[in-house]
Amino acid sequence: MHTLFPWVAQASHVPLTFVSGAGSWLTAEEGKTYLDFSSQLMVTNLGHQHPHVLAGIAAQLQTLSFVQPAHLTPIREKLGERLSRIASGVGDGQGDLGKVFFTTGGAEAIENAIKMARMVTGRQKILTRYRAYHGATTGALTLSGDARRHAIAGSEMPGVIRVEDPYCYRCPWGQTFPTCDRLCISHIERIIDFEGPTSIAAIVMEGASGSSGCIPYPPDYWPALRRLADANGIVLISDEVMSGFCRTGSWFAVHQTGVQPDMIVMAKGLTCGTVPMGAVWVSEQTATFFEDKPLQAGLTYGAHPLGCAAAMACLETYVVEAINARVQRLGPLLRQALHAGLGGHPAVGDIRGKGFLLCIELVKPGTQEPLFSRQMTADERALQQRLAAAFLAAGLIVFMRLHYVFVAPPLVISEADMAHGVSRLVRGICEGLG
Repeated sequence: MHTLFPWVAQASHVPLTFVSGAGSWLTAEEGKTYLDFSSQLMVTNLGHQHPHVLAGIAAQLQTLSFVQPAHLTPIREKLGERLSRIASGVGDGQGDLGKVFFTTGGAEAIENAIKMARMVTGRQKILTRYRAYHGATTGALTLSGDARRHAIAGSEMPGVIRVEDPYCYRCPWGQTFPTCDRLCISHIERIIDFEGPTSIAAIVMEGASGSSGCIPYPPDYWPALRRLADANGIVLISDEVMSGFCRTGSWFAVHQTGVQPDMIVMAKGLTCGTVPMGAVWVSEQTATFFEDKPLQAGLTYGAHPLGCAAAMACLETYVVEAINARVQRLGPLLRQALHAGLGGHPAVGDIRGKGFLLCIELVKPGTQEPLFSRQMTADERALQQRLAAAFLAAGLIVFMRLHYVFVAPPLVISEADMAHGVSRLVRGICEGLG
């Protein structure tokens, strides 16, 4: 009654009240259990109440619960080194490790990555995609191309340039992959030329497309971005808030392309939602800029000791439980199960994604036209609500955005629960859409 909920009209919103969780399951106040098939918002990579993560937080709580971020703690030092090795692709070897700047979440990490890129280059413009979501703060929302940014019309962060997506399912240029001319890449080259290469500070892309629709990039897309960035002195930033920490079968999705970005933005799976935290990894070259110049950035709760402890415990768990290998093995099986259950449904246009970050695109039967428009009509909204109700009735928590249904279960989900979830999802779509 006395709290505001995000992205909804308050009077019509009826939230579920959850009282406990374990693994891939949540229990509501009335006792009904729900299978969490979206890791909430692609956050709980290690499921709910993972004992090792809780133990790490509890141990830190007994020694030091807070110091301001200008000071150092042992857990911060340990986490910074480990994250630098992971993000730099160096692993346990030696090389360009770079440094990590800690924030309180993904949107704040994006904001600070942009701030640092502008400081380092002395430029202002940021190039990003139309179908992308980078967070809800003003700068991050401006970078996002989806309709939610219209809520801040007139107060957007200046200097943002958007480009078309490599949306092969409905190519903006009417071509077909892989025999296309890669106009999605030459398009970016032209935009950079039109805007002036020396005016662009950074290119910001999701490591793997997330809530924008899990749109798969052509295999030469990221390498082309790397070449364009290098040729023009532009900072290349990979937003791995959603796709990072084993979600797609590697520490960060961008590393599957063979590309090393200049910055990596992370959150969500960093602490699996146990403590709010985000981070920006920067290359050694970028970090060197701030050796004799002030880093004009900071957050009261940055590098919070409990967040560092949670993150360190999560990283240990990813390794001990071989989560990357698990996603590599089970991800294709999950996708095959979705195709088997929904491939013939007239409203299912495409099933795509990587690892445990998958998307079902709903269309009007017999067409490739989205089932719901970007500016929903009353009838479309009613149909979407009916679909959401069908999922809940089936005891399934899924994330929906526009005409996309996302399948992103915890990375520790059992194979039996995974099959159970697909069955419930198929039932929900069939009952919700008829």
